[in-house]
Amino acid sequence: MQVLSTTMLGSYFALLVFGTHWPWLPQQPDWVPVPTGFALGPDKIAHITAFAGLSLLLAFWMQSRAARLTWRHYGVVALVLALYAPLDELTQAWVPPRTPDVYDFYANLIGIGIGLAMFFLAERMGSRRFLTIEVDPT
Repeated sequence: MQVLSTTMLGSYFALLVFGTHWPWLPQQPDWVPVPTGFALGPDKIAHITAFAGLSLLLAFWMQSRAARLTWRHYGVVALVLALYAPLDELTQAWVPPRTPDVYDFYANLIGIGIGLAMFFLAERMGSRRFLTIEVDPT
């Protein structure tokens, strides 16, 4: 299970870094309105979804190394990703036409919270049995 969780986390993280730093986005024409503030459009939903997935996989990776996640584990996941989120945004300044956006950072934090809440609920509701292999001692 550790190999699977490590492979999934590593692959997802690599795709996330590639997707957020590859200059594949075309420049918007001047006549296209650019939303200001935290407008919940496709861009923010993508940020929320991406970081919810990353937090789920990081929690799954930690669970593969511990019997059950404690609040300390959840705090470590939240802290690590909360430190990575601004780094991800700031390094986009070096990849034209990408630009850092504080509202994208906020969307990343919301995604981290949603992903951890989903993992917590799944673990507490007994869905954990689908993530582990149990051996019958008889």
